[in-house]
Amino acid sequence: MNKRIILCTVLALCSCTAALAQSAQWAVAPVYKSVERILPSVFKITTKANKVGATTTEGEIVIDTIADAVTVSLNSYVCAVNKEKKRMKLLAVIDESGKAMELNEELYTDALPRFGNGRLLAKNKKNKYGYLTTDGAFAVSDEAANEAKALSKSKGKKNEQDVVEVDFATDEPEVFVEEKRKKKRYGYKIGENIVLPPQFVSAEPFSGGYAIAGTESGMGVLKLTPKTFTCKQTKAIMDAGMENTVYTSSVPENAEAVLRMKCVDSTGMTFECEGQKKGNDMLFELSSFKERRTFSVIATDTKGSLVLWSSDFDKKEEAKEKPKAKTKTKAKSKKKKK
Repeated sequence: MNKRIILCTVLALCSCTAALAQSAQWAVAPVYKSVERILPSVFKITTKANKVGATTTEGEIVIDTIADAVTVSLNSYVCAVNKEKKRMKLLAVIDESGKAMELNEELYTDALPRFGNGRLLAKNKKNKYGYLTTDGAFAVSDEAANEAKALSKSKGKKNEQDVVEVDFATDEPEVFVEEKRKKKRYGYKIGENIVLPPQFVSAEPFSGGYAIAGTESGMGVLKLTPKTFTCKQTKAIMDAGMENTVYTSSVPENAEAVLRMKCVDSTGMTFECEGQKKGNDMLFELSSFKERRTFSVIATDTKGSLVLWSSDFDKKEEAKEKPKAKTKTKAKSKKKKK
């Protein structure tokens, strides 16, 4: 009975605690085998079937995942090709802003395509060589034919892909890791403020407001949102071993997102409830046994789910258990000495 009174007092004192952090959402759904940033505003995406494409930082597909390869030139032009015997069919060309170039005819290359001095060596269906310019125009020329002959003698080394490095100096959220039950999960934080709780199987640093992260379902791209996210416990009442708790959280900036509360208890049982909107807030009311559990606020939209906030109930319980384990070990060692 005394323990119960003490616990009620602690809950009452903690009823106004809140978590505050910048928020994020999926810009590119986490469904890909790999994601690579090849230009400041363009990501290369690869499916599990090893087909590649490209998307902008806003998740707009500019090259469908139907290509065998996507290459990039130092002057910021991306090309998608499919291999056809000894040649490659040019499927699409996009610039650094993510805008696709309209090609006037079917074009092919002998090696991985790249632009140089504003033009790309290619050939048409009749195997006539010419240059594709950045405006999408193609013209057959003797100069292009001579260059193709020279390249064939040098085994096409000049047409190899250039390495493009995308680097941003930033003070954006950093990656941190948490290990629980021998599983590592990665999250993001700024200083002591957690932006996204540990939930990713892999995570890269944010650059220019975007970060590549992986879940069990695949790789995707996260986008920071300027609006902060909060979750606050406003009421906790105990009754016959049960807790009735009301949580209040802010609504994310992404209008498509739906917030829901998830609870996992000590037995591993999971249950969820959707919040009720009240102004700019979302209210969640949960009833559960007071045994070990974690609470999470999850945002779901058309691109995927993100845990925006998670309670630290498990951490508190683990901290209580550690001293007990040490005491038992000491007791056993004393018996052995006797």
